[in-house]
Amino acid sequence: MIIADLNYDERIDKLKKDIAFAKEIKNALSESRSEFRKFSNDIGLDFEALDCCFNSFEKTVLIDAYTLSEQLVKNSYYHLLEKELNNEYLKQFLHSKLPKKRFSPNVNYSEISKNLKSDLMPNFSFLISEKNDYIKSYNHLIENRHTYAHTGEYLFQFETIDDVVVAIEYLYKELELVINQSNEYISKFRNSIKEISNALYKSSCIVSNFKPSSSESIEVACESFINLQSKIKESIDNYHEEYTLLIFSDFKNKSDSFISLEVNKTNIEECIAKFKEIQHAFDELKIS
Repeated sequence: MIIADLNYDERIDKLKKDIAFAKEIKNALSESRSEFRKFSNDIGLDFEALDCCFNSFEKTVLIDAYTLSEQLVKNSYYHLLEKELNNEYLKQFLHSKLPKKRFSPNVNYSEISKNLKSDLMPNFSFLISEKNDYIKSYNHLIENRHTYAHTGEYLFQFETIDDVVVAIEYLYKELELVINQSNEYISKFRNSIKEISNALYKSSCIVSNFKPSSSESIEVACESFINLQSKIKESIDNYHEEYTLLIFSDFKNKSDSFISLEVNKTNIEECIAKFKEIQHAFDELKIS
C-alpha cells in the first residue's frame, strides 16, 4: 500500500532483507573471525576498517527501522488530512503551517496513540497495549535510536530486531484500517476481540472451580468451551487478514488447535489443557 507517497510494502521488504544480511554478517564474524582477518590481509585492507563497516551496517538497519516507523506515521497523518480536503486555501494553509518535510512525529508507541487521539481522531486507540512484548521491543528501538543520534552511544540489542518488525507491521495494520476501513468495521473487529475476552474470562472462572467428579461441572465446562470455540472461530473467519499479523501468531495457532477439538465429557481434561494454552496466548497479547 502507498500512503502519501510512502511505498510501505517495498520499504518493509527492504528492511527485512537488510536484517537478514546483518544477521548473516554478524553470525559469520562470530564464527569465522580469523578467516575474515585472513581475507583482510589478502586484499591489503585493515581488518578494523572491515569490522567497522559491518558494525555500521547494523546501525544503519536500526536507523532504517526507526525511519520507516516515522514515515509511516507522518504519511498517515497527511493522507488522512488530505483525504477529504478539496479546498485549495485549506491545502495551502496546511502545507504552509505544517510542511511535510519539517513534520517529525514522536513515534514512541504511546505517543503515537495520544497524538492521533488529540490531533485527528478523538476515539482512537490501539487494540494492543504497550505492555505487549513486541511493543516493548519497538519502544526500546525508538529509545535507543534517540540515544545513538544524540550521544553516539549504540545500546540497541540487535537480537530483538525481528520483534520490532512484528510491531511495525502491526502499527501499519492499525493505520491501514483507519485509512481504508470504516469506523463500523474497526468497531466490529474490536468487539469480536472483546467477546473472546469475555468468553475466556467465563471459561476461566468455570475451570478454576472445575470438579472432575461432577457431571454437572463437566457439562458446564463443555458448554463454556463450545461457546468459546464459536466466538474465536467467528472472529478469525470474519477478520482473517488481521489475524495473519505475526503479533497474533501464537494466539492464532493455539486457537486453531483449540477449535479443532470435539468438546465432550470424554476429553474434558484435554480441553482444559488446550484452554489454558489459549488463555495464556491471549493474555500475552495484552489487549488494551
